Amino acid sequence: MRSMRENVEVVIIGAGPAGLTLANLLQRAGIGCVVLERQSRSYVEQRQRAGVLEHDGARVFEEWGLGESVLSGTSSDGRLEIRLDGRPRLFDVAALTDGRAGRVVPQQVLVQRLIATFLEGGATCASTPPR
Repeated sequence: MRSMRENVEVVIIGAGPAGLTLANLLQRAGIGCVVLERQSRSYVEQRQRAGVLEHDGARVFEEWGLGESVLSGTSSDGRLEIRLDGRPRLFDVAALTDGRAGRVVPQQVLVQRLIATFLEGGATCASTPPR
């Protein structure tokens, strides 16, 4: 029996960290994809959200060869400062997870790096006008 490789293109809805991570992993695997996002690229790159990437998430980037482009310069200290009623509280993630610290990465930085890496891999960026 002859093996036939199908020509597949995947559509990803949403240019958040999950959608852009999937787009980069598919691209690395040689699978074409398109990322659809209703907001402008500028909006997506600047919106602020939580900024902690847990250990296994960081490991995925490293294993797929995206560590340098996505995680460079991020902190893997393992301790987070959380403020409650204006008072700082130290949360030692590494101590609670057998030394498996995550990375502190502001979401907008993570998204900017994922977009840049995706585009460097040959993807194109299309913009839709605001409604």
